[in-house]
Amino acid sequence: TERDGRYVLPVRSDAHERFPGIVHATSASGATVFVEPRALVEMGNRLKMIDAQVAREEEAIYAALTGKIADVLPSITHAAAALTHADVRRASSKLAKDLRLSFPEVPADKSEPPVIDLIAARHPLLELEGVSVVASDMAVKSGQAMIISGPNAGGKTVVLKTLGIAALMVRAGLPVPAAEGSRVSVFEVVLTDVGDDQSLRTNLSTFSAHVQNLSRILDETRRGALVLLDELAVGTDPREGEALAAAVLDSLCARGGAVATTTHYEGLKALALGDPRFLNASVGFDLAAMSPTFKLAMGIPGASSALAVARRFGIPGPVLERATRFLSRETVTFEEMVEKLAAERRALELARADAEREAEAAREKQRELDQELARLTSKERGAITKEGEALMASLRRAREELRAAQAKLRGGKPSAEDIRAAAKGIEAVSQKTRIGGELEPKAQAEAVERRALDPESLRVGMRVYVPRLRAEAEIVDVYPGGGLRVAAGPLKLTTTAGEVRAAEGAAEGVGPGAQGAEGTEGAEGEKAWRRDGRGKRSGHRIHRHQHSTAQLDAAADPDIPIQTSDNTIDLRGLRAHEAIAMSEQFLDRSLGAGRKVAFLIHGHGTGALRDAVRDALRGSRVVEKMRPGESNEGGDGVTVVWLRW
Repeated sequence: TERDGRYVLPVRSDAHERFPGIVHATSASGATVFVEPRALVEMGNRLKMIDAQVAREEEAIYAALTGKIADVLPSITHAAAALTHADVRRASSKLAKDLRLSFPEVPADKSEPPVIDLIAARHPLLELEGVSVVASDMAVKSGQAMIISGPNAGGKTVVLKTLGIAALMVRAGLPVPAAEGSRVSVFEVVLTDVGDDQSLRTNLSTFSAHVQNLSRILDETRRGALVLLDELAVGTDPREGEALAAAVLDSLCARGGAVATTTHYEGLKALALGDPRFLNASVGFDLAAMSPTFKLAMGIPGASSALAVARRFGIPGPVLERATRFLSRETVTFEEMVEKLAAERRALELARADAEREAEAAREKQRELDQELARLTSKERGAITKEGEALMASLRRAREELRAAQAKLRGGKPSAEDIRAAAKGIEAVSQKTRIGGELEPKAQAEAVERRALDPESLRVGMRVYVPRLRAEAEIVDVYPGGGLRVAAGPLKLTTTAGEVRAAEGAAEGVGPGAQGAEGTEGAEGEKAWRRDGRGKRSGHRIHRHQHSTAQLDAAADPDIPIQTSDNTIDLRGLRAHEAIAMSEQFLDRSLGAGRKVAFLIHGHGTGALRDAVRDALRGSRVVEKMRPGESNEGGDGVTVVWLRW
């Protein structure tokens, strides 16, 4: 073994003379001595000298290193501080992730009363211990006192500690155990009186210890202080303690503190009924399960439920029945009223939760329906666009064939067969591109089963069937010339009278080809109307002979345009791009129907719609010429177009 840095042997004290050497120590009993054998003395001396040399060398190394560090000490100090800061941030991040913490809003306006408003707050230390914590909302601001009541072991003190820890975490720059949307000011000081500070050594009872703490808290409370008091003014006569507690709370609020206290005093619960500075809050007790809910409810006082808690912890029933008889009727009535309020509040919360779930389910269903409608609409538009492009290409080819036939006719070269073939091609494409043609085969199939409607019978508010939507819609506007604006729920669409059909269950009315009040359409022609500059009709009949397109061209004089419902479209109320698209479609249909002239009503207004339409017409390959309308045609609010054949 070793004693004082020397290697020694333990030897009985009565036999050490047989072991020559140096005695360095004895045992506590004196029965053993520790002898360094003489043979080891010299080696021990050398070891001591070597140890001294090592110590001197280490001291020299330390001195050299210290000298080198001194030159960069500020950098090392700064790096150590930065490392400490980074370590704290890393630990904060890990804590925030583990406990689902969030950064609250910290009011920047110093003139605003300090506030702590926590949403779904939880006690972080309980969560770290793995305890299942019930989240609660809680809020109090400067100049207010939150009075927390309810049963013992119901979580009142946990609420106080949650408020205090959250305030201190914000002061330390940490996120808090609450949901997004919480607001916490930076409180200058957090003052507490929580727990029992009685002491035999200092001759302090429970009440005396609380009063001593209250005296200190009253001295230090000011605006920007958070004050947390557990079981205020207990441990003395209940009536005097209640009066003292009310006076202390009044003084703390007057000094600008944000106060939260727990209590069983009925008088403190009643303060909120007449003074807006005081707020009731309570932790609940489930009478059916005979257990606390640990859920804080703002705005209502809580029953202490002392007898229920006593029953839960095993007090015999006869004792509790006798205690109930000793209670005053007023106390029993108050407890029953508070319990009834708590039960109604729980029922309302459950109903609200059910309503929120149903509303969310409805919103989700609406989102799914909107997505499905958008998908189907996009798919149908894509199909129609593809077919439309192919049909328009066919129409252009047919026009070219007809122009070639006309060229031959003017040159005296075409045969009758050439003319009939070209006219037949135009008629075929016209049938494809008309409303209800091959462009919309599914709509055509449904339209066959529904009645066509007389354009004169269409009125705002009338329900019609729109094949393009495959649904019924309501007419919201009727334009001269057969244009319509319909609405199917949130979806609005511009269409024409010829494109809609009778809604299901609609009464029989006058349709195309039926006898009307103003005339009868026969095989020889149709009733058409001219409009003067004021939009009024004059009963002028024109005849449309059911012959070939070439015969139509020969029968009509293009220099004397006659306005009819068939060759007129109303673009008023549309946006420029909508009006241009509708006018292009209308002109294509007019060409397919063999018309020479078209009337486009765009109105006067600011002139923006007129200019946009006319600019588009100037670049159109189907327009031969155009002019503003005459005074009897609508003036500059109308553009008359001659189509190119």
